[in-house]
Amino acid sequence: MPQQDLSLHYAIEIEAALVTLCWHHPEVLPKVLQNLNPLVHISQPHLRHLLEAINRSYSELGATDRATTIDCLTDLGLLAECGEALTLDELYKNPGCSSLLDYYIERLQEFAVHRNILPGVFPSRFSGGFLTLSANPIKRKPTDPDLVGTASVAGKPYTVRGWSDSGNLNCRLYPGTAPNG
Repeated sequence: MPQQDLSLHYAIEIEAALVTLCWHHPEVLPKVLQNLNPLVHISQPHLRHLLEAINRSYSELGATDRATTIDCLTDLGLLAECGEALTLDELYKNPGCSSLLDYYIERLQEFAVHRNILPGVFPSRFSGGFLTLSANPIKRKPTDPDLVGTASVAGKPYTVRGWSDSGNLNCRLYPGTAPNG
């Protein structure tokens, strides 16, 4: 397999986990292919080729395994690009976890967006954070927050209050559950 510039690859092990999960559980392929475009979301060409072979084998035979997938890659002339049978054996021995399928899909979607916005900067999940805000349904006076919601930062929950001011959004985070009001 040729050396690749990995500067725009994020968590290549998640790509491998997703593809090998599809290999061992091809019934998840429709969900994976509905939510991910391999050309956009799988940054490693050998894993895109492998996913294509898994999908073709499963579509044509109703099942797939190591032998049928390698046969398909050989027919497509892509076996060498995938690192030959020994590399594929290593991948096959380490399938992704089926209960993490949604996580794999979500992360690969995040990585694809992030590659376009901040190339070379890894998008954090476990040390970073996210928040969700909605209009405050009980806003009665100008000092009440315009928006309310929740956040998670480095795995810790917060309640969020937000105020709009001249096109800016100012937020406060409160540890744990929300203070009432």
